[in-house]
Amino acid sequence: MQHQAQTAAAPGQRRAVRTEMDVYRRIIADGGALALGTDSPLTPVGLQVHLGLRALVRYADLSPAQALRTATVTPTRLFGLADDLGTVEEGKLADLTVVDGDPFHDFADLARTSWVMRDGIVHRRADLVGNGPRAPHPARPSVSGEDWHAVGQALRRDGCCAL
Repeated sequence: MQHQAQTAAAPGQRRAVRTEMDVYRRIIADGGALALGTDSPLTPVGLQVHLGLRALVRYADLSPAQALRTATVTPTRLFGLADDLGTVEEGKLADLTVVDGDPFHDFADLARTSWVMRDGIVHRRADLVGNGPRAPHPARPSVSGEDWHAVGQALRRDGCCAL
C-alpha cells in the first residue's frame, strides 16, 4: 500500500476518478443524496473513507462540510438511524475523532488525528500508531435485534460475523 501511495496515478485512473466525481456532482445538483462508504476488502476502511472524502473535495467540488456529511449525517438519515447516529448530540451514540487543526479551513488537517474515542474509551495518537498500551474492551453485551446500542457496540468491537 505504501508503494501505491508513492506512485502517481495513471492518466486512465485520473479520468476514472473525474468521471465518477462528475456523476456525484450531477446526483447532488439534481437533489439526490450521496452517502460515502466502502466495500473495499483490501484497503483499511478508514483509509478508503479518507481517500473518498479527499476526492469529493478535490474533484467533485464539495466543500469540506458537504464531504464530511456524506460520511456522517447522510448515511444515517438514508438508513433511518438519524435518531441514534450521525451527529454529536446528547443521547446519541458517537465515536469521535479529534484532529489537530481545522479541516473546514485545510482539509489535510483531517489526517492529523490527535485522539479518538470509541465505545467511550479514549485512544491517543501514540497508542494508535505505535506499540503503546491498549485499553481493555468492556464486557460484550448480550445482543438482541431490538437493542441498537448493543448491536452497534458488538459490531464495532467484533466485526460483522461474531454476533
